Amino acid sequence: MAIIVTIVIIAAYLSLLIELVFFPVPSVASTYQLAYQPLESSKGSEFKGELVAVRSWSILKKIFLLVVPALVNVSVFLLPIAFIFFPLLLQKTFPMFQSPTWLLVLGILFVFLGRLLTFASALRLRKENSQEGDDFRLHDKSIFQLSRNPILLGMYIMVLGLFLIFPSTIFGLGIIFYIFYMHFKVLLEEDFLGHHFGKPYFDYKTKTRRYL
Repeated sequence: MAIIVTIVIIAAYLSLLIELVFFPVPSVASTYQLAYQPLESSKGSEFKGELVAVRSWSILKKIFLLVVPALVNVSVFLLPIAFIFFPLLLQKTFPMFQSPTWLLVLGILFVFLGRLLTFASALRLRKENSQEGDDFRLHDKSIFQLSRNPILLGMYIMVLGLFLIFPSTIFGLGIIFYIFYMHFKVLLEEDFLGHHFGKPYFDYKTKTRRYL
C-alpha cells in the first residue's frame, strides 16, 4: 500500500505541475494580481467593490494578509511530498494518526477524482478562451453547470484525500486555513464577475451552486 500511495501522490503533483505550467488559469484574485496589478475594465474605468478595496490595501497589509497566507498555503500543500521523502523526520515533527486501509483507499480515490475534476475543468476553460488581459467570457456550460468553481472544488477534494492519507493535526489545520483563504479569493472573483458580466452572471449564480 505504501508504494501505491507514493505513486499516486507523485503522479498527482506531477499532473498539478503540468497544469500550472502548460494550462494555467489566470485569476483576477490571484495573490500576484491582488498585490501588484491594478484592475480596470475594458472601458478604462476601475471596477467598484471588494476586489478594488483589497487591491487598494497598503503594502504592509498586503504582505501580512495576502503574501504570507499564500506562502503558508504553498508550504501546507507541499507537506505530502515531504511526508513521502522524509518520513522519519516528519513523523516526529508532524505526528499522524494511524489510518485504516479503507481510509487510505478512500484518500487515494479522492486524490484521483480531485485531480481529474480540476484538470478537466482547466482544459475546458482554456479551450474556450485564453483569459489573457480583458479576454474573459462567462463559463456556464458542461461541468460549469454543476459548479461555479469546479477547478477549486477539485482541489478541495484532492486535499481532503491527502488528509485521509496523511492524517496529521497540523496538516489538517493547514487545510482548513487553505480552504478559508481560497474561499475569500472566490468571493473577490465573484465581485469581479458580477461587475464584468452583470445580469447574465447573476442569473447563472442563482441557478448554479458555488461549489457543489
